[in-house]
Amino acid sequence: MEQALKSTAYRYGDGAPYTSAGGYTTSYDKGTGLVDVVAAADQLTGSTAKAGVTKGKKRR
Repeated sequence: MEQALKSTAYRYGDGAPYTSAGGYTTSYDKGTGLVDVVAAADQLTGSTAKAGVTKGKKRR
């Protein structure tokens, strides 16, 4: 579950830069990013129903 949450999180564009730690990107002020619950659930269940989700887009 942790892998699904971290690998599908949206990265923020503002603040401190992200660095690689343990195979994921993280930042001291933002953590791994904003959780994308739908994408994480899809990854865990093998679902492909992506209702308007754009993975990898930075949020501001």
